[in-house]
Amino acid sequence: MDKVLVAPITVSPTKPLTPTHLNYLLTIDMLSRATAAVADVTCVYDHLAFADGHQTVAFWEYLDRVMPGADFGRADERAIGELYKCHHAEPAPVPAARLRPYIERVRREGWMHPSARRVLDIWQSHYQTLNLAGPHTAGAMPARLPDAALVGELLTRDLCIDGRPLGAPTYLDLTAQGIPLRALISPDGQANYLVCVLGQLIPLIGEYDLTVLMYDRGMRDDYIMIERVLRRFGARTARVEVSRVPIDGVAVSSRHGGWEDYLLPEVRAAAGGTEAEFQLGARLYLSAVFGRGGQSSFRSAELRRWVARARRLLDAPGDGADPAELLSGLAARTGYVDPYRLTSRLLAKDQKVPLRALIETVYCPSPASSTRRMASTAAAAADSVQ
Repeated sequence: MDKVLVAPITVSPTKPLTPTHLNYLLTIDMLSRATAAVADVTCVYDHLAFADGHQTVAFWEYLDRVMPGADFGRADERAIGELYKCHHAEPAPVPAARLRPYIERVRREGWMHPSARRVLDIWQSHYQTLNLAGPHTAGAMPARLPDAALVGELLTRDLCIDGRPLGAPTYLDLTAQGIPLRALISPDGQANYLVCVLGQLIPLIGEYDLTVLMYDRGMRDDYIMIERVLRRFGARTARVEVSRVPIDGVAVSSRHGGWEDYLLPEVRAAAGGTEAEFQLGARLYLSAVFGRGGQSSFRSAELRRWVARARRLLDAPGDGADPAELLSGLAARTGYVDPYRLTSRLLAKDQKVPLRALIETVYCPSPASSTRRMASTAAAAADSVQ
């Protein structure tokens, strides 16, 4: 049985979970559960591996600057999300020197800002509402490759231009493959998220037959580069893009707002149905409608229709069929099961599709039935996530 590493970019704990995030997390969940029926799957979803990235530490610096000593122990995710919007509205970026103490503390202590721990604690409840097999599942993973070691590894493979001795940027260099230079580390030493991704994955990929990279469609260019680099390190890879979910016709980053009326508690209340009906209906709706980048906007009324459809599917009698043959066929070409293709088969009214078995295996299993393993945050972050 092949060993498959599912490697999504993580959602940073700096804002609420929006419909786009729900689509992303549920896509990861369905892909991992379905592929686990035909392969040995590990999903690595590590908030700590990205905690020292600019996007995260710049927000933490902002919070400490404008709200020194604030107690986030009882803050809700909406309030933290509003602060995240205010942070991104600042006219000038934060100097790297002000971020350095945060980066060093994350790397030295595995530290996370109290606001992030509060968000992760809230998300724990959301994961239960959604019936995710992770990323709250306990686990451990190797430490991320230090930046200097990563640059050294890239240099040995002619994949890097190291400007550090000259006080210049350090670049990822794939120009021999017709790809422009991409900055990795700024002249003042600030590493971007590509350093986090590569530093996390390079120590892991040698243990797996396939690495499935999952990311927001807007990151396509960067992830093409990440894939090329991992292949130079010997990995067999696949890329899975997940689309943003439009709200009122607009699909933008959460930093711009627009999500205020579409947080999970509101979505859950508007959807109706039992817990199982909601969990199945949400997966079917997001996968079928947005799984190939549909332009429709997220609508609670439409979700309710899918929850009603889920109710009928859950009431269907089981036939005891084994879904492994179908799932194996879907994974034959790529090495993983694509959730959109699987959902299309499930909804096709094909008598040969083991409907009930798929629902119980992939879409709406009891939490204890999951065969998926997820390597989650290291010990410092685990107290909040697990």
